[in-house]
Amino acid sequence: GIAPESAANVAVDLAGELYGQGAASFVNAMLRAIFRERAQAPEWAGLPPKLASRWRKNFGAAAEPAMASLAKNPPLPLRIRGPVDEAVLAGLSCVKPPLPDWASSFEFRECSDPEAFFKSELIGKGQAYVQDPATAFAVSLAAKAGRIKGRVIDLCAAPGGKTLMLADCAAPGTEIIAADRSPERLERAKENFLRAGHPEIKTVAAEASTAQFAEGSFDLVFADVPCSNTGVARRRPDAPWRFSMTSLDKICGLQTRI
Repeated sequence: GIAPESAANVAVDLAGELYGQGAASFVNAMLRAIFRERAQAPEWAGLPPKLASRWRKNFGAAAEPAMASLAKNPPLPLRIRGPVDEAVLAGLSCVKPPLPDWASSFEFRECSDPEAFFKSELIGKGQAYVQDPATAFAVSLAAKAGRIKGRVIDLCAAPGGKTLMLADCAAPGTEIIAADRSPERLERAKENFLRAGHPEIKTVAAEASTAQFAEGSFDLVFADVPCSNTGVARRRPDAPWRFSMTSLDKICGLQTRI
């Protein structure tokens, strides 16, 4: 259900993480050979029956078009963070998507030529960040309320996309701390903060549901809690097939504890 190139990138990264560079190179060579032979991926099979039934019950007439949309590969979503010539963005096939009001204060683009974009210097210079407009919703609520000031903590921060949005919207002098339970993911977040020109963002390894901070430590506690990912199945096509009521109850319990 996703572009073959995207599936290959995930497979290569996973092979490298689990078994080292040799395995990653082998998987990469094998999959590229398959592409050259023009092998076709199977058609999208739809949502698992139990999840499809749940969507129809919960969403009524909106369920069918929502499920149909999952069969389409999404364009690469970007947030433009710095001054970038519109001619450069047009040359990279990056266009403005229609946005809801709550996301309109941010500069988002959709890129239909990811290869050209990743060859550009926009990410390296901190001028762009791969990010979906939906991520702006929670940040926009805090920004609209004028709450991004003083001492701020993002409790589930890594890899740092929403933390950067908070920093970009913050009042002068705001102290921002990025917390996450995974030290490894925090290292990636630190790289993102540095690249984006926000080296002042502090990081702390902490489990969000049990973090021991003193009462009144922060003026804003931002918690974009873990979810089932079934709503972003176009980008995480494995999520619907991992869904069960047991797993949903578990994730909802974690959300409540956080």
